[in-house]
Amino acid sequence: MGYGQELTNLRTLKLMVSKDTIILDSLSVIPGSFVLMKGESIVPSSDYFLDEFASKFFWKGSLVIH
Repeated sequence: MGYGQELTNLRTLKLMVSKDTIILDSLSVIPGSFVLMKGESIVPSSDYFLDEFASKFFWKGSLVIH
């Protein structure tokens, strides 16, 4: 049995947020494919803005996630 590359585009980033704008990648993020997690919980998209085409993440409000 041969093994090749996995057939997935799933990518995971763990970031320490220290500013309100983060460049996630040099490529675009597929619209609707981004999920922000804190532990096992999904952070509501109303807490941030994602510019998928520029691959930029903008945090709204305080940088502290409770």
